[in-house]
Amino acid sequence: MIFLNLAGLAALFIMGLITGTFITSCTERLPFTDDDFYGKEIETNEWYYNIPLFSVFLALPLFTRFKVLIPKSRCINCKKLLPLSERIPVLSYFLLKFRCSECRYLIPGRYWLTELMTGVFFLYSGYHFGLSWHLVPAFILISLFMVASVVDFKYQIIPDEVTAAGLIAGFSLAMINSIHYLFELLLDKPMNEATDWQALITDAFLLHDGSMGWAISGFMAGAGSLTLLYYVGTFIAGTDAMGQGDVKLAGFIGMFLGAKGILTALCLSTILGACSGALVLTFGWGVREDGFTKFAFGPYICAGSLLTFYYSSESIIKLYVTFNEHIVMYISGLIL
Repeated sequence: MIFLNLAGLAALFIMGLITGTFITSCTERLPFTDDDFYGKEIETNEWYYNIPLFSVFLALPLFTRFKVLIPKSRCINCKKLLPLSERIPVLSYFLLKFRCSECRYLIPGRYWLTELMTGVFFLYSGYHFGLSWHLVPAFILISLFMVASVVDFKYQIIPDEVTAAGLIAGFSLAMINSIHYLFELLLDKPMNEATDWQALITDAFLLHDGSMGWAISGFMAGAGSLTLLYYVGTFIAGTDAMGQGDVKLAGFIGMFLGAKGILTALCLSTILGACSGALVLTFGWGVREDGFTKFAFGPYICAGSLLTFYYSSESIIKLYVTFNEHIVMYISGLIL
């Protein structure tokens, strides 16, 4: 691993801020459908939503709306086109005193906070991984997680565009990893030894960490486990226990983390979500609907997945076991 100096880390931070500006556009445009992208919330009653599984995963690239991200940024109130001087990440919000220069509409604080957090995550990724291949999936996951988390917190939906981009990126990275490892195996093989192509391809594309087989098993573990939880929870509660967006989110994350990684991430997400949910119920912060408190689980899936990506499932499991041992020893000491 090549460690980055201060200039390299600063460059990553600035790149994160710029990416955060694009992310804020995504969070404002993807949940809506009219021509100016600031109108009605998305409709989910199209015919293809009634086809089991097809609408959940296979149709994502076909029915997503990446084109809404093309037009230039506007004020969400007066629709004024924003000049470049008013789109400088973080700094513009302070210079404008958090208000539109034309109509004085109060700019939501989540805009600059999203940009700043993206910059911090990019910087930390550079510090943690150095100049390595891990930065590519790290930046992809951070960007998609920021969009999913902000939109899910505000609207309790996760745009299909996030999942489609994640599936495409996860598949592409797995294919690149498999081909790269296949070439490594070929280069390491003695020249006078016969080539067992079946064994090489099986190892490179199915068995190696980061391979296609590894990614597909992660996809199935992530989507399958939350699908099971969805049906069990819905049966017990008598209403939708979680959104289909959470299932799709866990599916594409599994392609980046593998089966063991995504299952660890989901366990960690459940712990984080349960702690947060307890606070929401205790202080009455949530919005109640049909007798239940609405709760965005997507951000906690993202948080658990990012922690697993940074520190590996083995480290997190070891930390969890050690923590439990200390708790048991402490309780035993009190009893005895």
